[in-house]
Amino acid sequence: MQPYFCPYIGYFQLVDAVDTFVFYDDVQYIKSGYINRNTLRDDNRFTIPVSKKDVKSMKKINEIKINWENRFFEKFPKTLDSLYKNSKNYKEVIAIINKLFESRPQSISELACESIKVFSRYLGIQTKFLKSSDIPYQRTNDRAINLINICKSLSCNRYINAIGGRELYDKNFFFNHGVKLNFLEGQVSNSIIDSAMNEEKSKQLNELQNGYKLI
Repeated sequence: MQPYFCPYIGYFQLVDAVDTFVFYDDVQYIKSGYINRNTLRDDNRFTIPVSKKDVKSMKKINEIKINWENRFFEKFPKTLDSLYKNSKNYKEVIAIINKLFESRPQSISELACESIKVFSRYLGIQTKFLKSSDIPYQRTNDRAINLINICKSLSCNRYINAIGGRELYDKNFFFNHGVKLNFLEGQVSNSIIDSAMNEEKSKQLNELQNGYKLI
């Protein structure tokens, strides 16, 4: 799955459902996607600013640089404060966000991956993480074959994709290449920031682990 910054709870359900989660970071960045954007309480939307030059050049996700000079990074903590300052987990969650920004990684991929890792630890998820850019799989012009090759390079015979993948990938095609394909139907929600601010960890983890099904 492409790395998203502080994604929705369904993303973490996908992380929880697998033994090894691969950040698909060596594919083209999608400008209109959710890699660097999401929604908070009351439909407050945010976008992590990235290099317009990199986006126009159609670079890969792990090549898209963050624009750390943008005033967003001054305003975002104030936005979180106005929305969540009375929330039960405010101090703990805002500390996580501040630490993510203080590390100032170069690419949006690095920031997004780290946000998923740190919130997975917050929720008690023990999944192993890898990046596709670090995996020596055979790269082709066929996106389904690329996923199959990633699985084979990891000696994996089962692949779980988000429910939206049903429009892109065929179970029989994967089966014929030795990989069982399932789709995870999970919860659609605002950013993990929103749910983490308001719910106890035990409740969040219980809802996360029991709120999805494999198809």
